Amino acid sequence: MEQQLFSQQLADLPVAPIAALSDPQCQGLRLIVAGETAASARAVQQLTAAGAEIIAIFGADSVVGWAIPPDCAELLAAETRYDALLLIGPAELMLLDIFAAYRERLRLYRPASDPREQQNLAWLSDEVSRRVLTQQLYLLRHHCYLDGFSAEAGGQYTHPKVHAVAGEQILCIGPYLGKPFQAFALTSGGQFQAHCLEANPFTYAELCINLVSWGMHQQVRPVCAGAWSSTGMVAFASEGHTGGGNVLALDGHTALQAGEIDLAIFTYAVDDYVRESGFVPTLLESGRIGIATEVVKGAKETICRHKPKLILLDYPHTEAIALIKQWVPEYQVYYSECGRGSYGVFFLQI
Repeated sequence: MEQQLFSQQLADLPVAPIAALSDPQCQGLRLIVAGETAASARAVQQLTAAGAEIIAIFGADSVVGWAIPPDCAELLAAETRYDALLLIGPAELMLLDIFAAYRERLRLYRPASDPREQQNLAWLSDEVSRRVLTQQLYLLRHHCYLDGFSAEAGGQYTHPKVHAVAGEQILCIGPYLGKPFQAFALTSGGQFQAHCLEANPFTYAELCINLVSWGMHQQVRPVCAGAWSSTGMVAFASEGHTGGGNVLALDGHTALQAGEIDLAIFTYAVDDYVRESGFVPTLLESGRIGIATEVVKGAKETICRHKPKLILLDYPHTEAIALIKQWVPEYQVYYSECGRGSYGVFFLQI
């Protein structure tokens, strides 16, 4: 049973796994060996005799809090330095979980710096936000991660300065299945009104069911549409539940085949939606990664005229903050990574 579970987890790894190594396969291989100390020592002896080069040995007994030791993390990040990671002994299931989680984190990291990150850092209004973003950028550069390091800066919906309060009017972009409204209800005592734009029709159907089951259908108006820099159709070559994807040009100059389009949605510019619906938000939230800049471009009039609080999920190098500060310099900017890994949440208020 354990071997079946191990094989199943191998298949789910974000790498190309092999279940075993023969002696001929070992010749010239550069290996990182991971397992309990005694089992690893025996294996290293056999592997070396078969012609393998042992780059490092990672003992299961050196795991602290299910974290990758820094020296091993540095090796794993430099994939050109080794050919394979070899898991040995009865601790292989635990090690497999650890390495799978680590590789999942690692694949998101961008080692190159971006001047926009430093500009956004300079605009942050408090020491906690600056410390958290500085720490996150450091972790990204060094291919490592510390769970909970940004907790002091607050959660996405529980930031100490920017959150929903009683009487809030919320325009929520991309609420997915509706959990943001449960959070808004907690911080506002249930005293809020909201409109939301959810572009995915399948998600939208589940969202509506949830709103009814939670008794929120009288205070939340769901609309099956997206938000973008302009009102009209937007086509994506790929789209996950977090949004974004590769936007396809709909300029009339490029012919698109049906098979090239993963998803096409109708989108509102926030300014157009506010004018059409008459709903003026006191809090605007964009909760899908990769779209915040486009949403902000389409909300310029709303931001300049009504100055709502803003909760924007995006990467540290987002251009959205520069636009907002250009339009309304008095906005105060805060930040928390919120456990997101390579991105986080910008909070703005006057």
